[in-house]
Order: sequence, then structure tokens, then C-alpha cells
Amino acid sequence: MQYENGISPDKVSFLCILKTCCCLKAIQQGNLVFKQLIETDHIRSAPIQSSLILMYAKCDSLDDARRVFDIFPRCDVVLWGTMLAAYAHHGDGAAALDLYTKMYEQNIQPDKVTFLCLLKAVNTSKNSNLGRLVHNEIMNGVVELDAVLGSTLVDMYAKCGDMEDAQATFDDMPHRNAVTWNVMILGYVQHGHGYMALQLFSKMQYDNTMKPEKVTFVCALKACACIGAAIEGRMLHDQIIRRSLEEEDLLENTIIDMYAKCGMVDEAANVFSRVYKQEVVSWNSLMGAYTQQGQALEALKLFQSMQIVGVLPDTVTFSSILKACATTELLEFGQLIHDWIVQLSIEADVVIGSALIDMYCKCRHVNEGHKVFEKLHSANVVSWNAVISGYVQIQHDHKALELFQQMLHRGVDPNDVTYSSILKACSNLSNLEAARVAHDRVVRGGLEDAILVCALVDTYAKCGSIREAHWVFNRTSNHSTAAWAALIGGHVQNNKALCALELFERMEEEDIKPDKVTFLSALKAPTMLGAINEGMLLHDRLLRDGYGSDVALGNTLVDMYAKCGRLDDACRVFDRLTIKDVVSWGALITGYTQQDNGFAALELYQRMETEGNNPESATLLSLLKACGTVGAFEQGKIVHEKLVRQAFDDDSVVGNALVDMYAKCGRMRDAIEVMERLFHKDRISWNALISGYAMQGNFDCALLYLRDMQQHGLEPDSYSYTSIIDACSHAGDSHTCLALLRGMTKQHFMNLNLEEFNCIVDALGRSGLLDNAKELLQSLPCPPEDIGWMSLLTSFRTHGSLFVAVQSAHCDEDIEPDNMCMSKGYRMSSQETTHVQARVKRLEKALTKSQLNGNGYVGITSKFVKRWSVSQICTIKKQPGFQKHMPNIVNMDLGKHVNLFMRLFSSMRLIGSRFSRPSKLCTEHRKGSKFGLNRKNVCYLIYSEIKCILFCNQI
Repeated sequence: MQYENGISPDKVSFLCILKTCCCLKAIQQGNLVFKQLIETDHIRSAPIQSSLILMYAKCDSLDDARRVFDIFPRCDVVLWGTMLAAYAHHGDGAAALDLYTKMYEQNIQPDKVTFLCLLKAVNTSKNSNLGRLVHNEIMNGVVELDAVLGSTLVDMYAKCGDMEDAQATFDDMPHRNAVTWNVMILGYVQHGHGYMALQLFSKMQYDNTMKPEKVTFVCALKACACIGAAIEGRMLHDQIIRRSLEEEDLLENTIIDMYAKCGMVDEAANVFSRVYKQEVVSWNSLMGAYTQQGQALEALKLFQSMQIVGVLPDTVTFSSILKACATTELLEFGQLIHDWIVQLSIEADVVIGSALIDMYCKCRHVNEGHKVFEKLHSANVVSWNAVISGYVQIQHDHKALELFQQMLHRGVDPNDVTYSSILKACSNLSNLEAARVAHDRVVRGGLEDAILVCALVDTYAKCGSIREAHWVFNRTSNHSTAAWAALIGGHVQNNKALCALELFERMEEEDIKPDKVTFLSALKAPTMLGAINEGMLLHDRLLRDGYGSDVALGNTLVDMYAKCGRLDDACRVFDRLTIKDVVSWGALITGYTQQDNGFAALELYQRMETEGNNPESATLLSLLKACGTVGAFEQGKIVHEKLVRQAFDDDSVVGNALVDMYAKCGRMRDAIEVMERLFHKDRISWNALISGYAMQGNFDCALLYLRDMQQHGLEPDSYSYTSIIDACSHAGDSHTCLALLRGMTKQHFMNLNLEEFNCIVDALGRSGLLDNAKELLQSLPCPPEDIGWMSLLTSFRTHGSLFVAVQSAHCDEDIEPDNMCMSKGYRMSSQETTHVQARVKRLEKALTKSQLNGNGYVGITSKFVKRWSVSQICTIKKQPGFQKHMPNIVNMDLGKHVNLFMRLFSSMRLIGSRFSRPSKLCTEHRKGSKFGLNRKNVCYLIYSEIKCILFCNQI
């Protein structure tokens, strides 16, 4: 180093130049100074040695600092303290404690500064175990525990998250100053214990020797903001005014922030308007308040006002305004802010960069957000979270998982927000293995908090592993409402509705109050089960809990009642909704459609449009089904045009619904035209055409499209066969009908529902294939519906096979008489119906006298009556099998008797028979109990719309 005039710098000069190098982080100049010092005696000075170590530490060269420390003879406690301070500056608590151990081994007596530096190192590393070792050394009497050292200990425990030890240290301190109270209160605030912070603040006020200062009020105001304690916050504001502290900039901004987080934005604006010098911090506080309360447009207006008065925005301003753009999805305004940021050359700032990424991702321009992410010099966990969350939001889940791996590879530790996004990606992909890996990292990282427990339960449930969802849930002792909601929702998603209802009951038994999300999940369970009673109980419970006016719950209730067939209740809930959104209308329209009430669905749709609501695609699909049900072709065409305008017509589901609607309306050309435009024709598309031609009785075209379907590589399913067999039966082609039946595989029969099953039975019966129909009906693993037996018995009647009719009637005794009475084989003209009704009334009047004179009647409702002669009845008695089966029908109660004989006599054309024989009332029937029956007695039934009357007649 060259010196002018040959004058060498003294110790003070060296100290000044080292301090300058330290401030400027000029390590190269510092190295030159170090070389010059070695050549002088100044190097032996303890202040010079300490300054050198501190200079290297501040220049982020900890190894050089330790190398300098090791050169000097270490007999001065100040030198040890300086090295400890260097480790503290870099947060290396373990190295600091190791150095302290060596200091102890060399019998260097530590002083208060040594322990303060040591505790600062522990603070930075947040290792409470090391802090306890230092605390033990202090308590061994090495130094006196004064207020400064005690405050540092309390601060160390608080920053390490160990509030119990912090409170214990605070309580044991013989002397406390304002700093001690402040760090203790602030510690509670930083860990979300706002109530404890306010209690400690109150205790401080009651202590006559200590009054709150400005920093104390700041901590207490932050506690109020933390828990939303508006009343306590207002009281603190009043105290600040009485002590004339309101004009303090720090307090003004904290008051604005407190009111904002307590939801009192107007109060925050009033405080802001009274601020004498509105600096950028004040603007930021109010702008952040508007953004936090969802008033993003007000935040944007405030930003414009800020520019008008000439206040330049800083990093916090840009972050707030970008968050407002993200909330309102104002992409264009956000892009203007981005251009301004680029002009100021601060795009690479990690805070602003993270806000830009978040804004672009929330506006669904993730690619632009990714470009900003790649320009960041050092992306932190917030930046990674923003871009990963963005890809998850647009369901690019594989890309999100790929970025997560890159994040780990670059050494960035994920936090709970990261894992929440990753677990959602795993849910969307149903990737159970990736979810397990993420779960393992969560556990090893000690991040298994209440939020992540809910996310894990939800993820395992959506991946189909309810067992693991239960395992995660049961590991936590205090189950939050969100955790219960996640588990209940998981069971619903896995079609375990009954278990979901049982969990809801368990939740109530544990006195956990369900929230809106819990009710939304629980209400889906009775919807799936058709358990209307459980649904009504849930409805009653949510009304008692004050959720009666919630729109989302109202929509779910409408859907639940509608799907359970309670349309009156669904309408009642719908009419009581204060706000009817498109989901509300859609739920009721879908309910009407599912209950085959297409006219009501279309009428409700007209109301919906009159009130200015545009239906969603799901509602339009329901309307197409309603149009097909009632044959409303013109209305269906209007719905089709609306789907085209909304660009939904290219969707395969919508396309199939259009084909089905046109086919059911008999507009086969339109159905074929829509189908030809479909990019992907599946089995549902072909089935819609086949069913349409079958409904029109056009067997040839139905069979043609069945073959076309097979030529396209699609095998017919049970619905295809049901439609084509029905068409064959109407065409009278019994041979093709039988061939198609034989072409059905075992799997086809297993997939038949009862409606399709009954349809095939009816078709076979009409074709005269009675044995095949009977065999098919009796092959059902569960009891067939009444309509199946009625179709078969009607076919027996049509084809005159009376013996098989009696046998079939005797096979099943559980058919409801009301359903039997609806047989279409006994329709009458209106003139004959009137005549028969008069006869039934005369018969009922005669029966009240307990004696029948002359003619006897057997009747059901006035719609289904036919005359028969005695000779015809006697002929029936001679039919083979009649004598065989009648003696076995004895000691039957009234219910089974009604079922059996309604079925038997309807198949024999005996309903409403008239004959000339003397008759009398059965004495067993008068007793109201059981009656006997032998082959000489035939019991006849009169079943009117008012009552059932039973009497016997000798034949």
C-alpha cells in the first residue's frame, strides 16, 4: 500500500478503514488492509483483531473470519465474543456453541456480551435445545441474570416457538424492563396467541412500576389484529389518543392495519384521512386493508389517488396492488403495473416477482407467471408456491409435481402451503404413491398441522384409500371441524354414504359443531341413499345452526329433496331462497327432469330466463332430457342453439344428449345430423339412434344401426339389446327377437336394470315367446317388480295359456294390488265406465245389508270391469291345473289373498264377472281375520276406489 508524504496510518485510521470496508462489503480492500496490518504492530491490538473478524463476517466470508481468529493468541474475552457475534450474524448456532465449549476449555471467563452473542446465534438458528444449554450456563451463576440478558432469553425461546419456556423464564426474572414485556407480548402475537398477548398487556398495565410504551402498543394492536378483537382494538386506540401518541407514524399505520384486519375498513379510512403526513407506509396500510377485505376495486382507486398526489410506490405498494389485480382478475391493469416494474428494473426482486407470479396465475396466465419466475435471481419458497399453485389451478398437475421436484433439487425447503398444493395435485391425478411420498416428507419435516391433516385426509379419500384417510385422521387427538368435514366428504366421494352419516353422528356426539362445508358434504349422503328422513334431520339441524339463508346449502337441499322424489319440499326450499343463482335453478330443473316431469322443468326454465339467469351446461343437458321426455322438439331446438352459442355442442356428452332428444322427439334426420358431426361416437350415441327408431316402430332401421355400431368396433350393451328386442316385438318378428335374446351374453343380463328387464319380458310376451319370458322373469336374483308379472300375465291372457297363468300367479304372492289394477288390458269406453260405476255403487249398497240377492259381482275399480257368464266360469274350472293349485291356497290373510287373486283373476278375464247363482257373505270375513278356502269355494274380490269387500260364492 502506498502512502502520500510517507505518513503511515495509525490504529484509529485502520479501525476507520476496516469499518468502511465492513459497511461497503469491500472484501478485496479489506484483504489489502489485512496484509498491511500484518506488517505493523497494530495487528496485536484487540480492537484491530475484532474489527478484522467482524469485517470478514459482514462480507459473508465466515471462513476468513475464523482463519483470522485462529491466527491470534486467544486470551481476550472480547475476541471470543466477536467470533461468537460473527457466528450469530450467520445463524450458525452449533458452531457458536462449539466455540463457547473451546472457550470454556481454555478457562476464558465469559461475560454478558459473550452470552448475548451466543443467544443471538441460537435465535437465528431457532434451536431451542442449544438455547437451553446456554440458559443452564447462565443459571449456574457465570453471569448475573439482569433485565437485558433475561429479555434476550425470553426472545430466544419465543423465536424458537417454545412459549412455555419463554413464559417460565419471564415469570422467574427478578427484574423486568419494558423490553422484557414487549418481547413476551410480541412472542405470543407472532405465534398466533392473541388472547394471551392481550392478557399479558393488561397485566402490564396493572403493574404500577411499568407503563406501556409505543412499541408495547404496537404489539398489543397486532394482537387485536391477529384475533379480530375489534372492541379491544378500539379501546387501545382510545388509550393512544389520551396519551397523545396517535401522531406517531408507526402507531398510525398499525392502527390502520388493526382496523382493516378486524373488518372495520371505514374506521381504517378515517384514521388514514387524519394522518398529517401521508407517507407511502400509510398508503400501503390502507391499500392492504382494502385488499384483505376483498375490496380490490377500492384498493385500485386508492392507488390511482396515490399517484395523483405524487407519492412514489415501493415494494409493498406493488405487492398490494398486484394482489388486488389477482383478486379481481384484472389482467390488463396487472400488465400495466408489470410494465412499470420493468421500467424501474425491480422485476427480479423476490417479493415483487412472487406477487407478479401470483397475479398471472390467478388470472389463469400461468405461462406468463412462469416467465417471471425464471427471471428471479433467487426464488424463495413464496415464489415456488405461487407458480406450483398456478399450475394446480389450471389442472396441469404433472407440471406442478415436476416443479416440486426441481424445488427440492435446488435446496428450497417446502412449507405447508407447498404441500397443500402438491396434495391437491395428487388428488386431481389420483396418484396415491405421490401422495404417500408427500405425506412422508410432511411428517419428517414436522409440518403435520391441522390444515395439512385436512389436506391429507382429503387426498387419500380422493385417491380411493379411505383406510389411510382414517389413519391420518385418528393420529390427531383434537379433531377440527375441517378434519371431520374432509373425512365425511371422503366417504361420500367413495360411495360410502352410510358411513358418512355415521361419522356425522359421531361428530355431534363429540360436541363438534358442524360448519357449512360439513353440511355440504353430509347432505350428499342422504341424496345418494335416497334417505329422505336423514336428509330432513340434517335440514332441521342446519336451520337451528343459522345456515338457513346460505345459498350453497339451499342449492344442495333443493338437489337432495329433488333426487329423493320430494319435489314439493324442493320447491318449498327453492322459493325461500333469498338469492337464486344458476345452480339453484339448475338443481330444481334437474329434479323435475329426473322425476320425468318434463313440462314442469320447461316451465321453470322459462321462469329462469324471464328473471335474467343464463343456465349452465349441466342445466341445458337436463332440459334436453326434459324435451325428449315430453316430445318438445321446438323447445329442444332452442336449447340446441343456446349450446351452439356457448360452444358446448362439440362436447361428446352434449352431443349424445342432443341425439337422444331429437330421437325421442321423432326427428331422426336431426338426430343423425348431430351424430355425424360428433368427433367421438361412443356406445351412447348409437344407442340413442337405435332407441329412437325402436320407439317409432322402425325395426329395420334400428337393426341397421345396431349392425353399424358393431362395424365401428362397439359391442352392443344391455340397453342396445333392450331397444332392438322391443322394436322386434312390435314388428311381430319373433324369430329375430329370439335370435337377439340368444345373442345376449351373461354379462348383458347381469347389467340389465329392472326397467330394461321388464321391457324384454314384455317384448317376448308380445312375440308369443311365453316360455322364454317366464324363464327370464324367474331368473331374476331379486323379486321382480309387479309390472313384469303383469306384462307376462297379459301375454298369457292374449295367447290363451290359462294354465301357465295360474302357475305364474301362484309363484309370487307379493305383488301390490294397486299396481295390478293398472293393467292396460281392461280399458273401457267412457259410456261403459259410467254404467259400471253405477252398478258398483248399487252393489256396495246391497252389501251393507249383509246379504246378496240375485246376481253377484266381482270388481276392481270402475275402469276395469267385464261381464262373464256362468258357463264360461264353469269352463275355467275344468282347465288343467285349476283343481291342482286351488286346494293349496288355504289360511291366507287378507293382504296375501288380495295379491294372489287379483293376479289370478285378471289373467283369467274374471275381473268384474257377473253370474246367476245364490250367494252369501263369508262368515270368516265378517270376523275380520283369516278365512279358509277349498276347491268347492272360490273367493271373489270387489276392490273399489273406496274400500275392499270380500265375499264367497258357491259354484
